[in-house]
Amino acid sequence: MSSTEQPVEEVSKAVPATTTPPKLNSVNYSHLGGFITNFLFTYGVGTLNVLPGTSDVGDISDKYQAIVSPAGSAFSIWGLIFMSQAAFTIAQMLPKFRSKPVVQEMKYYWLFVCLAQSAWSIFFGYEMIAVAMVAIFMIFFGLLAVVLKQYFANLERTLVEFWLFRFPFMIHCGWLTAASILNVNLVFIKNNSSAEVQLTVGIISLAILHAISVVWLVLPKYPVYTIPCVLIWANSWIGVELENPQDQIQDRFGDLVVTGIKNAAYSVAVIISIQVISRALLAIYMKFFKKSNDIEESTPTSEEDSAV
Repeated sequence: MSSTEQPVEEVSKAVPATTTPPKLNSVNYSHLGGFITNFLFTYGVGTLNVLPGTSDVGDISDKYQAIVSPAGSAFSIWGLIFMSQAAFTIAQMLPKFRSKPVVQEMKYYWLFVCLAQSAWSIFFGYEMIAVAMVAIFMIFFGLLAVVLKQYFANLERTLVEFWLFRFPFMIHCGWLTAASILNVNLVFIKNNSSAEVQLTVGIISLAILHAISVVWLVLPKYPVYTIPCVLIWANSWIGVELENPQDQIQDRFGDLVVTGIKNAAYSVAVIISIQVISRALLAIYMKFFKKSNDIEESTPTSEEDSAV
């Protein structure tokens, strides 16, 4: 054998075998189809009013104004939601990501969310507020399933994974938390409930938003910060709206109540902010300082320490 020849076994080791990229499956296609459907219905029905007899979402929101309705600028968060979910939809089709657990473990819950949100656009456009409330809770629970499925998946816990694949659904879930509670308030307005009942529902709504933020910060093994931050956003814009309330709100509740709910909304936003910062500082302490202290304490300094 000449010096230039190599055994077949050595050549095969030197040249790595080419791996076939994973194929797109029904889950990947359901993510794509769901996003396209959701976008077309949300924009076409909610904004362009392509269905005869429907009204603009903004006009309906103004018509059924609640004491805890946020200012119109709050809804600009939809731009971030759709852009981040568009990025997700494209990325999850790529060979590098399509088979990742963070994508596949969502199953068809995201498709369910998109179909429910499309239905909500129709129901709300026709001012079927009670039916729209059912649809929006379906969206909320679907998003909750997506977030939890991703949370318990075999995650890599990288920045790319978080921002590209988990953040789009966390921010959506956070906003739908506030939107679902708001939709409940709209049902009472639609049914011409008294101002006292509407006020009670509004106060309970603020309490629920705070309680939900606490759950996400305390109960999971790894705290979820995105959803509480979205609830800070929602509560802040409720306060902003009540700085200069619509005439119907002013006439229905008066200065004292409006000012009280405004201050309460701002306070809830501040309280959640303090809780987010405190939980983040605790997480940093547990990860870096507590770990180093535990290592030092685990090293025995004497036979007595070792026995203990």
